[in-house]
Amino acid sequence: EDLGMRHRLWVYSGRRGVHCWVCDDAVRKWSPALRAAAVEYLTLVKVGAGGAGHPVPTLPRLTAVPPGRSGDREEGEPLRAHPPLHQVSGVPPARSPPPAAHREPLRDEFPRKRDSVQRWELLRGKMERTRVSGAAPEGYWEIMLQFCFPRLDINVSKGVGHLLKSPFSVHPKTGRISVPLDLQKLDQFDPFAVPTISTLCHELDAAGDDGEQDDGGETEPKRRAR
Repeated sequence: EDLGMRHRLWVYSGRRGVHCWVCDDAVRKWSPALRAAAVEYLTLVKVGAGGAGHPVPTLPRLTAVPPGRSGDREEGEPLRAHPPLHQVSGVPPARSPPPAAHREPLRDEFPRKRDSVQRWELLRGKMERTRVSGAAPEGYWEIMLQFCFPRLDINVSKGVGHLLKSPFSVHPKTGRISVPLDLQKLDQFDPFAVPTISTLCHELDAAGDDGEQDDGGETEPKRRAR
């Protein structure tokens, strides 16, 4: 939205990622340099850098999304799946890290919390009460964004000759089909319920068996299925 892209198709990768196909004519004609610049603008978290990158104008919208939204799975429970404190307390670089005096109490209280939402409220409350003088007010949001903000693959986006997996292709490791995502029903999407190549082959075989005639010939429904 910030870059004026209007025609976007979101596709599940078949494993852990999501692809965004941008079909605007102007964007399709961008040079590799422009593509790289766009990805850099959208890269809020630097992988392995231990902190957030440059702020973007959409930060208030990003931080409005509650944690643990995708359900009680590890993918949607970052503070449950990645514990504890040695990771969480080291995220914000030099803005407002949790004071050392509060790390031990947090380490004791984290295991008692049921999910990421409860752990997030505990962490945010302690950081708000003990905010370092002069620290950025959004400091504790950096922790959430470090765990939750998507990591962007710059090489796929900037290289016009990069090999891409088309929608409805099969993921080579999971066998799942790369299906389009409905953003209006995103909370209902279950990656483990996506069709796989095995289930599709089984359905085609079953359709063929049901349509076979006694004389061994193929019926019209079976030919259409193939």
